[in-house]
Amino acid sequence: MVRGTRTCRNLNVVSPRKNFFAGAGTETVVDENGVDNCTDKQGFYVFDFCDVFEFFGAHPDGKTAKSVKSISQKIFDCKTEIVKELQGFEHQENEDHKKYYLQYRDELHTKVKNLNRHLVNVRSALKMVDKYSLGESWQSLSALGVKEIQTFISPLMDTDGADEMTAAFDLWLFNMELTEIIGEKDYTKAIDSVVAICNLLLQKLTVPAVAARKEHLIEFVKAEYWVNRTIDKLECVRIQVRDLLKYLDRGPVLNLVTGFEDTLIEKQGGHIPVTPDFRNYKQKVLDYLIAHSDSPVLEKIKTLQPITVEEVKELEDILFNKLGTRDDFNRYAKDMSVGAFIRQLIGLDNETINKLLFEWENKYQFNSAQQEFIWEIVDFVRQNGDIELSDLMNRDPFKHVNFSQRFEGKVSDFLKIVTVFHTVITPQVA
Repeated sequence: MVRGTRTCRNLNVVSPRKNFFAGAGTETVVDENGVDNCTDKQGFYVFDFCDVFEFFGAHPDGKTAKSVKSISQKIFDCKTEIVKELQGFEHQENEDHKKYYLQYRDELHTKVKNLNRHLVNVRSALKMVDKYSLGESWQSLSALGVKEIQTFISPLMDTDGADEMTAAFDLWLFNMELTEIIGEKDYTKAIDSVVAICNLLLQKLTVPAVAARKEHLIEFVKAEYWVNRTIDKLECVRIQVRDLLKYLDRGPVLNLVTGFEDTLIEKQGGHIPVTPDFRNYKQKVLDYLIAHSDSPVLEKIKTLQPITVEEVKELEDILFNKLGTRDDFNRYAKDMSVGAFIRQLIGLDNETINKLLFEWENKYQFNSAQQEFIWEIVDFVRQNGDIELSDLMNRDPFKHVNFSQRFEGKVSDFLKIVTVFHTVITPQVA
């Protein structure tokens, strides 16, 4: 160590700014005799390779360190996303998908209900625990609901008793299921890894447990098995293979969840970007919505109260300037209005909806078929953020139903209800 130079040790960048600089002053010694001389400390150099000064310029209060989730907690997160995706009309019309929707939804709900409320970490998130202990909170999960669960609920989940390799394989397959449901990404490489594991297991047929599942394993390594992929097929692989992983060496399985390599950077003047934000635009919006859940305009949107032009402009400023750009918004919102985009994320308040539907049913004396159709309207709004009259003729699940016949004699009453969902988030300029 060069005389007069010390390394700032044990300084946590997530601590407040004043703690860092107090530590830097304590650790820095410039007196030639090594004496802690306050006068000499009036001027010294700090070699700031990691841009700590710039960090505290942007974050004077520091940042809270986030704990890494366990595999079991990640599985809880993944299943929550699966439940959210399987709420869609096309999945509810598929009996297999509906089966998994009900299975995963009830499983997650039960785990939340069974949390020990005497534990300190559970008490610290009791508001959310109470909310998602109610079955109705799981009936129509919004994107914001998923974010709340992943932020406040899943960190409370204990491990489910499975060993690390088995849990890692479960997570791998659940992610494949989610990818299959969404249908936007190719997961061929993930399939290749699963097939490789099955081939390794076929080399262990001297183990009775492996030999007992020989026929399944032979089926899984065939290319034909993966041509028409379904959740049922993926679940079959998960259930048949997970208990056999203990007979393999750890390497191939651990590659499912690790494989990160350190990246070295070379500092050549200038600055490395400070605390780069790896969240995408939608994640930023969801974080904002959680932090501002008590916002009056958000409450209006959830409870079908009309919003004003000024409130729309306020939301536009947040979405177009503070959280990203108008292009970011358009990329995620497609052709949705600001109000519809927000409502798609935060959903509708269940209590408000139940009250309104009760009032409408009594006021207009709708029959059971008509009531069911209006519930489909509500579900459509929850999934898509908005509904317009044109959607009744052009979008599933309505386009194959003649609503004029369904609401014979009450068409105008029905259209008034449909219009409410659109007009409350579409204020007219005076």
